[in-house]
Amino acid sequence: ITAALSALSAKEMDPNAPQLTNMELEACFHVLRRLLASKVGFAAFTNLTGFRESMGTKAVASLKRNDPAVSYAAIDMINSLMHSMHSDYDLKQDQLNKTSLLQSKQFLESLLDMWTQHITLGSGALVLSAMLDFLTFGLCVPYSETTEGKQFDILLEMVASRGRFVYKLYQHPSLAIVKGAGLIMKALIEEGDAAVAKQMQILALDEAALCRHLLIALYTPSNDSTMVAHRQISRHLINLWVNENEDALALFSRIFPAGILMFLESKDAVPKDAEE
Repeated sequence: ITAALSALSAKEMDPNAPQLTNMELEACFHVLRRLLASKVGFAAFTNLTGFRESMGTKAVASLKRNDPAVSYAAIDMINSLMHSMHSDYDLKQDQLNKTSLLQSKQFLESLLDMWTQHITLGSGALVLSAMLDFLTFGLCVPYSETTEGKQFDILLEMVASRGRFVYKLYQHPSLAIVKGAGLIMKALIEEGDAAVAKQMQILALDEAALCRHLLIALYTPSNDSTMVAHRQISRHLINLWVNENEDALALFSRIFPAGILMFLESKDAVPKDAEE
């Protein structure tokens, strides 16, 4: 594995090597992803001389091609370095790899700009999904436990500044993307400061996300196993969006009859035999 990674790294740094086509470059990233998923490959990112730099150059250059298949393969390879894919993992190596990947703000900006471009155009579903995985590994519990504090704050702030794009993902036809966007939103509100939380609450009303998730939270049947997890995320997001939000509470007062709202404020315990 180390020999294969060394050969790929040397070829990347060779100025006389012919430029790969998009299909060849995509295949190369898929090979790298499988090699880096092993314990030896995962450790090679920081232990193998010159490998980190060559992979960084390769990833940045590939994103500039604006080819969805190449971009997806590149981000998928990056994700294999954000979190170990093998069972016998080393927590310290996880931290080293993630710190190396997140240390360049310019690199993160290029990733997020490419991500928001696809959201705006409604294209690249696989790219959107891979980027949500990248952000999940960086910001969401339990993966965020290996993210260095300062880098966590920087990444959180960068994603929060693009909050409106996260809300646009709630309209995506893929449930996996909607679920991923919900996890990112949960991290933004719970881990961000009060200003970020307030901004997300305002956007929830502006983008009608509160109404959309209210519908899911109330009317998703319990026997639909595909939607149960999505329903739980919707309920949690509603709780975060409504908390100390007078505008959201005023909206609820216009949606629900007064009797239901009084019932919801009741202090009585729920009967043990009550069905969900």
